[in-house]
Amino acid sequence: MGGGNDVSAQVASQISEAIGPFDSVTGVTSVSSPGGISGFSLQLNSSFFTSSACNGAANPSICLGWQQFLYSNSGVAFMQYWLLRYNTACPAGWKTLTNSNGTHCWENGSHAAIVPVQTIGNLINLSLTGQANPGGTDTIIMATGTNLYSAQNDDDVLNPAKGWQAAEFNIVGDCCLSEATFNSGSTIVVRTSVDHGSPNAPSCSGEGFTGETNNLFFVQASVTPPSESLPAVVFTQSSANSSTLPCDSATGVSASSKLTDSHDFNGDGKSDIV
Repeated sequence: MGGGNDVSAQVASQISEAIGPFDSVTGVTSVSSPGGISGFSLQLNSSFFTSSACNGAANPSICLGWQQFLYSNSGVAFMQYWLLRYNTACPAGWKTLTNSNGTHCWENGSHAAIVPVQTIGNLINLSLTGQANPGGTDTIIMATGTNLYSAQNDDDVLNPAKGWQAAEFNIVGDCCLSEATFNSGSTIVVRTSVDHGSPNAPSCSGEGFTGETNNLFFVQASVTPPSESLPAVVFTQSSANSSTLPCDSATGVSASSKLTDSHDFNGDGKSDIV
Protein backbone atom coordinates (compact mmCIF):
# COMPACT_ATOMS: atom_id res chain seq x y z
CA MET A 1 0.00 0.00 0.00
CA GLY A 2 1.28 3.43 -0.93
CA GLY A 3 3.54 4.13 -3.87
CA GLY A 4 0.48 5.30 -5.83
CA ASN A 5 -1.79 2.49 -4.55
CA ASP A 6 -3.94 4.07 -1.85
CA VAL A 7 -7.34 5.59 -0.98
CA SER A 8 -7.81 9.33 -1.51
CA ALA A 9 -10.81 11.53 -0.72
CA GLN A 10 -11.80 13.22 -4.00
CA VAL A 11 -14.04 16.30 -4.38
CA ALA A 12 -15.17 18.43 -7.31
CA SER A 13 -14.49 21.77 -5.60
CA GLN A 14 -11.42 22.81 -3.57
CA ILE A 15 -10.23 21.41 -0.25
CA SER A 16 -9.36 24.01 2.36
CA GLU A 17 -8.60 21.55 5.16
CA ALA A 18 -7.96 17.83 5.49
CA ILE A 19 -7.59 15.82 8.68
CA GLY A 20 -6.14 12.33 9.03
CA PRO A 21 -6.98 10.41 12.23
CA PHE A 22 -7.36 6.67 12.87
CA ASP A 23 -10.79 5.30 13.75
CA SER A 24 -9.28 2.17 15.28
CA VAL A 25 -5.93 0.45 15.73
CA THR A 26 -5.92 -3.23 16.71
CA GLY A 27 -3.15 -5.78 17.02
CA VAL A 28 -0.37 -3.29 16.25
CA THR A 29 2.68 -3.92 18.44
CA SER A 30 5.60 -2.93 16.22
CA VAL A 31 6.53 -1.01 13.09
CA SER A 32 9.88 -0.49 11.40
CA SER A 33 11.01 1.43 8.36
CA PRO A 34 14.17 -0.18 6.92
CA GLY A 35 16.09 2.43 5.00
CA GLY A 36 13.96 5.25 6.43
CA ILE A 37 14.80 7.94 8.94
CA SER A 38 12.56 6.54 11.68
CA GLY A 39 9.99 3.80 12.17
CA PHE A 40 7.22 5.57 10.28
CA SER A 41 5.80 8.80 8.98
CA LEU A 42 2.27 10.16 8.83
CA GLN A 43 1.56 11.74 5.46
CA LEU A 44 -1.35 13.95 4.47
CA ASN A 45 -0.79 14.64 0.79
CA SER A 46 -2.53 16.86 -1.71
CA SER A 47 -3.28 15.70 -5.21
CA PHE A 48 -1.13 17.09 -8.01
CA PHE A 49 -2.41 20.51 -9.10
CA THR A 50 -1.74 23.39 -11.48
CA SER A 51 0.46 25.96 -9.75
CA SER A 52 1.74 29.40 -10.70
CA ALA A 53 5.09 28.27 -9.27
CA CYS A 54 5.47 26.25 -12.50
CA ASN A 55 5.69 29.40 -14.61
CA GLY A 56 9.47 29.06 -14.80
CA ALA A 57 9.39 25.39 -15.85
CA ALA A 58 10.72 24.20 -19.19
CA ASN A 59 7.11 23.49 -20.17
CA PRO A 60 4.69 25.03 -17.64
CA SER A 61 1.73 23.16 -19.17
CA ILE A 62 3.03 19.77 -17.93
CA CYS A 63 4.52 20.96 -14.61
CA LEU A 64 2.40 20.32 -11.51
CA GLY A 65 2.58 21.38 -7.87
CA TRP A 66 2.32 18.91 -5.00
CA GLN A 67 2.18 19.72 -1.28
CA GLN A 68 2.80 17.29 1.56
CA PHE A 69 1.91 17.74 5.25
CA LEU A 70 4.31 15.36 7.00
CA TYR A 71 5.10 14.02 10.44
CA SER A 72 8.40 12.17 10.67
CA ASN A 73 8.71 10.09 13.81
CA SER A 74 12.23 11.39 14.12
CA GLY A 75 10.31 14.19 15.87
CA VAL A 76 9.25 16.88 13.41
CA ALA A 77 6.09 17.98 11.56
CA PHE A 78 6.61 20.07 8.44
CA MET A 79 5.40 20.86 4.93
CA GLN A 80 7.23 19.72 1.81
CA TYR A 81 6.74 21.31 -1.61
CA TRP A 82 7.24 19.78 -5.06
CA LEU A 83 7.36 21.08 -8.62
CA LEU A 84 6.92 17.93 -10.70
CA ARG A 85 8.41 17.75 -14.23
CA TYR A 86 10.00 21.18 -13.91
CA ASN A 87 12.63 19.87 -16.35
CA THR A 88 15.04 22.79 -16.06
CA ALA A 89 17.23 24.39 -13.39
CA CYS A 90 15.22 24.56 -10.14
CA PRO A 91 14.42 27.91 -8.51
CA ALA A 92 17.00 29.24 -6.08
CA GLY A 93 17.00 27.28 -2.82
CA TRP A 94 15.11 24.28 -4.24
CA LYS A 95 16.71 20.83 -4.48
CA THR A 96 16.67 18.68 -7.62
CA LEU A 97 15.45 15.09 -8.05
CA THR A 98 15.73 13.41 -11.44
CA ASN A 99 14.10 10.10 -12.36
CA SER A 100 12.48 8.44 -15.38
CA ASN A 101 9.59 10.93 -15.22
CA GLY A 102 11.81 13.99 -15.55
CA THR A 103 13.51 16.57 -13.34
CA HIS A 104 11.58 17.64 -10.24
CA CYS A 105 12.22 20.36 -7.67
CA TRP A 106 11.51 20.18 -3.94
CA GLU A 107 12.04 22.08 -0.70
CA ASN A 108 10.88 21.92 2.90
CA GLY A 109 8.90 24.72 4.48
CA SER A 110 10.89 27.32 6.38
CA HIS A 111 8.91 26.64 9.56
CA ALA A 112 8.41 23.27 11.25
CA ALA A 113 7.11 21.97 14.58
CA ILE A 114 9.26 19.90 16.92
CA VAL A 115 7.17 16.95 18.17
CA PRO A 116 8.19 14.34 20.76
CA VAL A 117 8.94 10.96 19.19
CA GLN A 118 5.81 8.80 19.44
CA THR A 119 5.46 5.13 20.39
CA ILE A 120 3.41 2.95 18.09
CA GLY A 121 1.17 2.25 21.08
CA ASN A 122 -0.08 5.84 20.85
CA LEU A 123 -1.03 5.55 17.16
CA ILE A 124 -4.77 5.68 17.90
CA ASN A 125 -4.31 9.17 19.39
CA LEU A 126 -2.26 10.61 16.54
CA SER A 127 -3.72 12.77 13.79
CA LEU A 128 -2.43 15.14 11.15
CA THR A 129 -4.20 18.25 9.82
CA GLY A 130 -3.34 20.31 6.76
CA GLN A 131 -4.95 23.67 6.02
CA ALA A 132 -4.63 25.81 2.89
CA ASN A 133 -5.64 29.46 3.05
CA PRO A 134 -5.59 31.35 -0.27
CA GLY A 135 -3.47 34.47 -0.01
CA GLY A 136 -2.63 33.65 3.61
CA THR A 137 -0.79 30.87 5.38
CA ASP A 138 -0.91 27.10 5.18
CA THR A 139 -0.89 25.24 8.49
CA ILE A 140 0.17 21.80 9.65
CA ILE A 141 -1.14 20.53 13.00
CA MET A 142 0.13 17.34 14.61
CA ALA A 143 -2.01 16.01 17.48
CA THR A 144 -0.65 13.44 19.92
CA GLY A 145 -3.75 13.00 22.08
CA THR A 146 -2.66 15.41 24.79
CA ASN A 147 -0.90 18.14 22.81
CA LEU A 148 -1.09 19.96 19.49
CA TYR A 149 2.01 21.04 17.56
CA SER A 150 1.67 23.51 14.71
CA ALA A 151 3.68 25.33 12.05
CA GLN A 152 2.72 27.78 9.31
CA ASN A 153 4.17 28.80 5.95
CA ASP A 154 2.96 31.12 3.21
CA ASP A 155 0.32 29.64 0.91
CA ASP A 156 1.88 31.33 -2.11
CA VAL A 157 4.80 28.87 -2.22
CA LEU A 158 2.55 26.65 -4.40
CA ASN A 159 -0.98 28.10 -3.93
CA PRO A 160 -2.58 24.70 -3.13
CA ALA A 161 -5.79 26.41 -1.97
CA LYS A 162 -6.65 27.06 -5.62
CA GLY A 163 -6.31 23.50 -6.87
CA TRP A 164 -6.41 20.94 -4.04
CA GLN A 165 -9.10 18.39 -4.98
CA ALA A 166 -7.97 15.08 -3.43
CA ALA A 167 -6.33 14.20 -0.12
CA GLU A 168 -4.37 11.06 0.78
CA PHE A 169 -3.65 10.13 4.40
CA ASN A 170 -1.79 7.10 5.68
CA ILE A 171 1.04 5.78 7.84
CA VAL A 172 3.99 4.77 5.66
CA GLY A 173 7.77 4.65 5.64
CA ASP A 174 9.72 7.73 6.63
CA CYS A 175 11.33 9.20 3.53
CA CYS A 176 13.06 8.01 0.45
CA LEU A 177 10.70 5.28 -0.88
CA SER A 178 10.99 3.30 2.38
CA GLU A 179 8.29 0.94 3.70
CA ALA A 180 6.68 0.88 7.16
CA THR A 181 6.57 -2.80 8.13
CA PHE A 182 3.90 -3.78 10.68
CA ASN A 183 3.72 -6.96 12.71
CA SER A 184 1.39 -9.77 11.70
CA GLY A 185 -2.14 -9.29 13.08
CA SER A 186 -2.19 -5.51 12.54
CA THR A 187 -5.43 -3.81 11.45
CA ILE A 188 -5.85 -0.03 11.08
CA VAL A 189 -8.98 1.89 10.13
CA VAL A 190 -8.00 5.17 8.47
CA ARG A 191 -10.20 8.27 8.12
CA THR A 192 -9.47 11.06 5.64
CA SER A 193 -11.74 14.02 6.43
CA VAL A 194 -11.99 17.02 4.11
CA ASP A 195 -13.54 20.46 4.30
CA HIS A 196 -14.71 21.26 0.78
CA GLY A 197 -17.60 23.61 1.54
CA SER A 198 -20.23 20.87 1.65
CA PRO A 199 -21.40 18.21 4.11
CA ASN A 200 -21.56 15.66 1.27
CA ALA A 201 -19.22 12.69 1.39
CA PRO A 202 -16.19 12.85 -0.90
CA SER A 203 -15.82 10.12 -3.47
CA CYS A 204 -13.14 7.45 -3.21
CA SER A 205 -10.24 7.68 -5.62
CA GLY A 206 -8.15 4.51 -5.68
CA GLU A 207 -4.85 6.31 -6.04
CA GLY A 208 -2.15 7.86 -3.92
CA PHE A 209 0.61 10.37 -4.45
CA THR A 210 3.50 9.47 -2.16
CA GLY A 211 6.37 7.14 -3.00
CA GLU A 212 6.55 5.65 0.51
CA THR A 213 4.63 2.47 1.37
CA ASN A 214 3.54 0.09 4.13
CA ASN A 215 3.17 -3.71 4.10
CA LEU A 216 -0.59 -3.74 4.73
CA PHE A 217 -3.45 -4.77 2.42
CA PHE A 218 -6.87 -3.29 1.78
CA VAL A 219 -9.69 -5.29 3.38
CA GLN A 220 -13.44 -4.75 3.37
CA ALA A 221 -14.73 -2.92 6.42
CA SER A 222 -16.86 -4.90 8.87
CA VAL A 223 -18.88 -1.97 10.23
CA THR A 224 -20.28 1.30 8.89
CA PRO A 225 -18.08 4.17 10.10
CA PRO A 226 -19.73 6.88 12.21
CA SER A 227 -20.32 10.41 10.96
CA GLU A 228 -18.31 13.29 12.38
CA SER A 229 -18.16 17.04 11.86
CA LEU A 230 -16.45 16.80 8.45
CA PRO A 231 -17.25 14.51 5.50
CA ALA A 232 -14.71 11.74 5.00
CA VAL A 233 -13.60 8.56 3.30
CA VAL A 234 -12.88 5.72 5.75
CA PHE A 235 -10.99 2.54 4.81
CA THR A 236 -9.47 -0.51 6.48
CA GLN A 237 -5.95 -1.88 6.01
CA SER A 238 -4.61 -5.10 7.51
CA SER A 239 -1.59 -7.39 7.52
CA ALA A 240 -3.89 -10.22 6.35
CA ASN A 241 -3.15 -10.91 2.68
CA SER A 242 -6.05 -9.69 0.56
CA SER A 243 -6.79 -8.83 -3.08
CA THR A 244 -9.42 -6.24 -2.14
CA LEU A 245 -9.22 -3.14 -4.34
CA PRO A 246 -8.64 0.24 -2.65
CA CYS A 247 -12.15 1.67 -3.03
CA ASP A 248 -13.76 -1.66 -2.16
CA SER A 249 -12.29 -1.16 1.32
CA ALA A 250 -13.58 2.41 1.59
CA THR A 251 -16.83 4.07 2.65
CA GLY A 252 -17.80 7.68 1.99
CA VAL A 253 -19.27 9.38 5.07
CA SER A 254 -21.29 12.61 5.04
CA ALA A 255 -20.83 15.16 7.80
CA SER A 256 -23.08 14.83 10.81
CA SER A 257 -25.28 17.70 11.92
CA LYS A 258 -23.92 17.41 15.44
CA LEU A 259 -20.44 18.59 16.32
CA THR A 260 -18.29 15.89 17.89
CA ASP A 261 -14.96 17.72 17.82
CA SER A 262 -13.84 18.50 21.36
CA HIS A 263 -11.51 21.31 20.20
CA ASP A 264 -14.07 23.39 18.31
CA PHE A 265 -14.30 26.59 20.36
CA ASN A 266 -16.04 28.89 17.88
CA GLY A 267 -18.60 26.46 16.46
CA ASP A 268 -17.37 26.39 12.84
CA GLY A 269 -16.86 22.63 12.72
CA LYS A 270 -13.05 22.84 12.68
CA SER A 271 -10.45 22.14 15.34
CA ASP A 272 -9.03 25.25 16.95
CA ILE A 273 -5.88 26.20 18.80
CA VAL A 274 -6.20 28.73 21.63
